[in-house]
Amino acid sequence: MMDERDGSGPPPECEEHPGVPAAARCVGCGRLMCDECAVERDRMYCASCAPVEWTPGPAARAEPPADEPTPGGEAVAPPLFPPVPPVAPPRGGHGLVGIDIARAFGYMLDDPDWVGKFLLGVLFCAGSILILPFFILLGYELELIRRVAAGNDRMLPEWDDLGLKLKEGAELFVIVLVYALPYLVILLVVLLLGFVMQGGIGSGVTAILRVIAVLLFFFGWLLLIVTGLVLRLAFPAFAGTCALTREMKQALQPRRIYSLVRADIQKYLVVFVFTWLVTGFIASAGFIICCVGVFFTGFYAILVNSHFYGQLARSNPAFSGPAGTDEQRY
Repeated sequence: MMDERDGSGPPPECEEHPGVPAAARCVGCGRLMCDECAVERDRMYCASCAPVEWTPGPAARAEPPADEPTPGGEAVAPPLFPPVPPVAPPRGGHGLVGIDIARAFGYMLDDPDWVGKFLLGVLFCAGSILILPFFILLGYELELIRRVAAGNDRMLPEWDDLGLKLKEGAELFVIVLVYALPYLVILLVVLLLGFVMQGGIGSGVTAILRVIAVLLFFFGWLLLIVTGLVLRLAFPAFAGTCALTREMKQALQPRRIYSLVRADIQKYLVVFVFTWLVTGFIASAGFIICCVGVFFTGFYAILVNSHFYGQLARSNPAFSGPAGTDEQRY
């Protein structure tokens, strides 16, 4: 793939029309588009990602129009990928602290093809006990987060580009694994302490060591609970960062993740409660109805959670920093 910043490599082509030069990149899914495919909604979208409801905003061009002479007298050609000005989302909105809870539970019904896409998702959910379907499912979740963050939640993503979904899902898995390392280390220590505690208290020095082991064991479990809750709270931040930047290194910056959560802690707490309690209940309800039903309720829970994560990515003020900062790219 060419480097869009320095122009090296072959010229980019439209992904829908091979051989046709690309004119823009969709801000929703990142695909390269020609003039025929591009849909302008203040920013450039493909037909699948373009918001249905849209009110034109003021133009925000930093450079002169195409072929218009500059103060020096030279015409300026339009850039292939013009910089996108950061769009500050509304801080209010419907729902609880700006999170549209009702929308997250029913948005998928707006897609006229939702039944077929949902059934395919159930199949991938059933196959997620294997590595590849699991990674593809994670990649699908990232694409859905991107769409919701871009303001287009009326169409569920297609089950195409499985190779790309596999790659992105694997990257998200590695990111989660890195952040979960402290949790795994604590869990290993707790299990070892539980092994040491076997065999009774004893006497003398052995008794003292076993009492210390018991205290550390319960402290370790408490630390496990706290660490697990923190990971659950922060997951939307590094999942959203991974989805919108498409770069692992951006999501693997703890200070960035901390700043995202801190900037809008109320919304993160609301999403934490609903994704953990409500959708957790929905996912487990499949076992009560029928063991096979868990795949249906499990995939539905993924769709709901992804919408919540996309809302956080769209509304968090840390995703719309001043020009020249990393956040502008979101």
